[in-house]
Amino acid sequence: MGGLVDSLRALWGCGMLTRQCSTCREVKPIEEFGLNRSRKHGHQYVCKFCYRTYHREYQRKLRKVKGETVREYYRQYERTSKAKTWRRQYVQTEKGRKLHRAANKASRHRRRVLIYGKRGNVSPEEWATVLEMYTDHRGTMCAYCYKIIEKPTMDHIEPLAGGGRHEIENVVPACGSCNSSKGAKPLLRWMYDKQIAA
Repeated sequence: MGGLVDSLRALWGCGMLTRQCSTCREVKPIEEFGLNRSRKHGHQYVCKFCYRTYHREYQRKLRKVKGETVREYYRQYERTSKAKTWRRQYVQTEKGRKLHRAANKASRHRRRVLIYGKRGNVSPEEWATVLEMYTDHRGTMCAYCYKIIEKPTMDHIEPLAGGGRHEIENVVPACGSCNSSKGAKPLLRWMYDKQIAA
């Protein structure tokens, strides 16, 4: 028995022990296989390269699935009244106010970049023309819900964030509620979501 062990150790030292990988079917030196004490020969059936390749691909798929699951969970959670209540309470704290102001500042900056970054221009005269189109004897109405509004806000039919241009053909007056809920969504998507929510 001792002689057999010595012979195996000698072969191991010379790199003469080989094994066929069960995945790629290549015959490789035993050093190319990871250790596994539960196997009778003490090594994995799969070579290190194939194992790393499989493990890397598995982890990539797992991260993708987990990421989509987590994102979907947070999307659904953001729609709940619990999340909205928590957000309102958080904004009232000192830390929440600071973060809220910083987020608003960053949002306004991004918007200015989108508007003035070679995406067209709407002059005050053109905006006045658009307002006249949506004004009757009662006042200016929202282009989406048709409510009369005292302070109309400018909304982009095709959002600037989605590639829309800051031009007279792409702007309409909207009430604060519609403008806020539409956000950066395309018009048809927003109308669909609004109809489903109703």
